Amino acid sequence: MNHVAICPGGILLARFDNEELDVSDRAIEYLFDTALLEQGVLLRDIFLVLQANPGLSSVFRRLWCKELVESAFKGEAPPKEEYDPTGVDYLEIERLCFYDEDVRKYSSLSSFDMRGVGFILKEPWHDGALTTYPKGSRNGWCLYGMSPLNLMNYPVKLETTNWVYINRRTGKMLKTYFGPPMLGQIFRAVLYTLSYFGSEEDVEALAKAFAEQEFTPVDIDAFLAHTPGQE
Repeated sequence: MNHVAICPGGILLARFDNEELDVSDRAIEYLFDTALLEQGVLLRDIFLVLQANPGLSSVFRRLWCKELVESAFKGEAPPKEEYDPTGVDYLEIERLCFYDEDVRKYSSLSSFDMRGVGFILKEPWHDGALTTYPKGSRNGWCLYGMSPLNLMNYPVKLETTNWVYINRRTGKMLKTYFGPPMLGQIFRAVLYTLSYFGSEEDVEALAKAFAEQEFTPVDIDAFLAHTPGQE
């Protein structure tokens, strides 16, 4: 299969038949090519490709590309964390897909984001809310608004199974696979996730607002009694 591959060291290779070409500074020409991530690729490598291609800052301007690249390299990144039931083992590019049973049609298959995948649990773990994860499973973590610098030393993988939401209310899902993303979709997934709340300054302002906010405890039974559909 002809494709481009992001490799350790921030190298971008274009592969056609039996030929291989280093196109690390020409990523903008391959945004619509099928893309793979080589074994051992870290988030740092994806940002190195973005850094080597300043033209991508214009392509992904709405996702704060320039600002995120600057933030990613403004200091020394912390090491990847060791085993922790609440920790992240690696990052995963996942396709977001829904199926409308009423019209029998998939939603857009072009939407991707990036999530954190937890360690293989050594013991059952309860999330403090509704779910208990069994021993040997992995939990998933939202990365929206995370600082890229704090994630630079984490491996990044492509999802190999796509879960399609058939019914959002019941949680009914379909397991399938639509194939790998395009290079531009990988970039967008990373940038979309990390810029979900805006720029770094926006995230800091939001965190400050939450810290200063006063919260009032709510009686769950009283709340549900006044929630439509919960009578």
